[in-house]
Parts: sequence; structure tokens; C-alpha cells
Amino acid sequence: MLIALCALCQLATAAPRVTLDLVTRPNVPITAQQQWYKTLSSLGLASIRIRTSNAGEQPAVTSEGSGATLSYKVVGVVSADNALYLPGGKFTPNDTAKLRKWLDELSDHGQEAVTEPRGAFGLSENQLAVAMAQLKRPLRLKTRGQPASQVLSQMAQQLGQPLAGLATADRLLGSGKVSDELEGISLGTSLAALLRPSGLALRPVRGSAGKVGYEISRAQGGSQSWPIGWKPKAKPNQVLPALFEFLNVEISEIPISEALAAIEGRLKVPFLLDHNALAARGIDLTKLQAEVPSKRMTYSQILHKLALEAKLRYELRVDEADQPLIWITSIKPID
Repeated sequence: MLIALCALCQLATAAPRVTLDLVTRPNVPITAQQQWYKTLSSLGLASIRIRTSNAGEQPAVTSEGSGATLSYKVVGVVSADNALYLPGGKFTPNDTAKLRKWLDELSDHGQEAVTEPRGAFGLSENQLAVAMAQLKRPLRLKTRGQPASQVLSQMAQQLGQPLAGLATADRLLGSGKVSDELEGISLGTSLAALLRPSGLALRPVRGSAGKVGYEISRAQGGSQSWPIGWKPKAKPNQVLPALFEFLNVEISEIPISEALAAIEGRLKVPFLLDHNALAARGIDLTKLQAEVPSKRMTYSQILHKLALEAKLRYELRVDEADQPLIWITSIKPID
């Protein structure tokens, strides 16, 4: 049985055009078709067809055209319990708001938004891979001692992708200078490290048609922010073998900051400090003395001891390009 109802549907008001084939399983309640049409006809679909399902037919979304001619054809299945199954969702006739949100996701963000599982930052697996690829490019400028707002502007140019919130970030960065040398570190990790001391965070966002954009906003506890490096997938001694080399060491009567700088130079990997944590704990590494007795130790053991003397800890991380870095933060994390 086929009931054509296209002429009765409201005209679509948003691009792209979305049509719906509502297919019914056997034993669907007699009133289901009328009930579902009443629910769906208020959602601005370009057309609705109600028909019995073909053998094995499942919920689906297909697209045609591109740009201004892009359209989506949706197949939704009404089961015997009068529930509507769409890709990635189950709805009742009273779920008008949820259905409208589902359609908005499809129109604004493409098929992936409704057909693929969401991961970090609400992105699909493919979108997250795109973000990682865009943010893995190395930063090509020196940063230590440079105006933070100027460095951020140059970073945005190197990223070459939409980056919302630049004006707010520029105001909050003010006349501050960059404390760390970020040259050579991937753009994602560099941006996150630059923004954190000013209470800002980088987040990827889903753009139109499934594309990925980025925004800078105030960091908020409990919300996801792009991290300053990632936990390595490989074992630490494979990521940075030199960290576990033994040497004869004795350190005394120099600031911890100088000792860390010397080890950074020997390991030839960037050391990034959690300036927020240091400020929150009142820790000044230039005023704390490093004391390591004469002993044969690994660089890892030396770093652990130096960090512990300042009530800190170190972590071996990697940037988006899997290049190692050392992250130094407080023993007890802060937001």
C-alpha cells in the first residue's frame, strides 16, 4: 500500500532539502500512520511518503547533489510498538522536539552527525581524525618572550581553518608574553598551551555539512578542552628512550628551573610547564633549589625527584604528530 502525502507537507524552509519515506512494519497499529503524519508534518520536511516496508528494509540516510543542490532522503521505520526508528535514534509520536533536533543535526552537519557514533567533543570518528590531521602540523615560529596575542594571530593563520573567538582571546591575552618555546610542537598542543594561562581553551566544533571548525572560549570545569599533549599509545621507553638512560648525577645550589632547562637540552624534547597550576600553588621554580645527591640515575628518576621537591609531577606526553614532550604540573590537578 502506498499513500502519497507530498502535496500536504509544508515546504522545506532550510537547506538542504530533506525528504522522508516512513515505512511501516507488519502489525503496526491502525492509527499509527495518521498519528505519525501529524507529528512529522510540523517539522518542515520537503516531502513525506508513508508506505509498507520492503523485506529487510532498515533506517537509512542517503544524499544527492552538493552545495545548493544538496538533499537528503531519509528512510524511517515504524515498528509494531509504534516507535519510529531513524539512523541513530528511536522516537515516539510525542518526541517532536527530539525529532526536530535530529533533523537539524542532519541539515546542519550532514549524514555523519546522525549515522555515526559521537566521540570526543561531539565529533564523529571521521571528524576527529580530520581535526587531528589539521592540528598535527608543526608550529613554524619562535614563541618564548613574544606577545601572546601576536603569536595567536600567527597560529590562526598557520591553521588555515575557521577559528571563532579570536577577538575575545586577544582581549584576555592582553599584553602578556609567551613563557614557553612552542616552535616545532604541533599546532593543537601549541594552541592549547598558549591559551591555558589566560583561562582559555581550544575546542573543535562540528561545522556545516560535516566539516570541522574551531573555537576559543573560556575554560570551564567539566567541559572538554583540547589537551596539551596526549597520553602515548606506545610504551614510554619506546616514545623517548633517552629518558631511561642512566648517568652519574649530582645537582645542588641551582634553581630547579635551571636544572629542568639543562635536562630539556640533553633530552632534546620540549618541556611545557602548567603555569596555571604553579600560580595556583604559589610555586616559583626560580626560587626553589634543586638538590639531587651524587648517584647513578635515569633522567626519568631525576625529573621525578626535582618535580617532587617542588610538589609537582611530570608526565611524558606526545603531540598530535606523536612527537614527545614533557608536561610538568601539580601533583593534585587543577581545572
